[in-house]
Amino acid sequence: MDPTIFLTSITTSLSRMIASETWLRIYSTAHVVFVIGDIVLVIGSIILAIRAYASRRTIDIHAAPPSVAQILKKPGLQAAYKELWDKILARAIVSPPDSYRTALMDADALIDQLLQDAGFVGTNMAERLGRLNNMGLRSLNAVFRAHKIRNELAHSSDIVLLEKEMKEVLSLYEKFLREVKIL
Repeated sequence: MDPTIFLTSITTSLSRMIASETWLRIYSTAHVVFVIGDIVLVIGSIILAIRAYASRRTIDIHAAPPSVAQILKKPGLQAAYKELWDKILARAIVSPPDSYRTALMDADALIDQLLQDAGFVGTNMAERLGRLNNMGLRSLNAVFRAHKIRNELAHSSDIVLLEKEMKEVLSLYEKFLREVKIL
C-alpha cells in the first residue's frame, strides 16, 4: 500500500471523527470541566493568599537582631559566667606553662557552654559560633581566632605557650564576653 494513500485515509477518518457529534460532546464536556477546574484553582489561590496575608508575622527589618546577652535572660546566668571567668583567670597563673594551656581550654569551654545555653545549635563550637554571623558582633572574628588557637593546642602537645601569648588569647575571649555583656 502506498504511504500517501494510507495517510490520506487516516486523515479522512480523523476528520470524520472530529466532525462527529460524539467527539464534539466529549470536547465540550472536557472544556467545561477544565474551565470549572481553572475557576476552582484561582479561587483557592486567592483564599490561600488572603489567609497567608492575615496570618503573617510582622518583621521589622530595621530592628537589630537580639544580642547573646538578651538571649541569656536566665537569672544569675551572667553572674555565674563572670565567676567562672574569674576562676579561669586566677588558675591561669598557678603553674605556668601548663596552667596557660588549661586556662585557654577552660575559656574555650566556657564560651562554648555559653553558646549552648543561649540556644545556638551545632555539632561543635565552630558551628555554634557560625550561627552568630548575622548578629553583628565585632568580636566574633577574635573569638574564632582564639578557638583556632585552642584547637591547635588541643591537637599538638609540642606547643608551649608563653605568658604573653596566653594573655593575648585570653583577651580575645574576654573581648567577646564583654561584648555579650557577661563581663
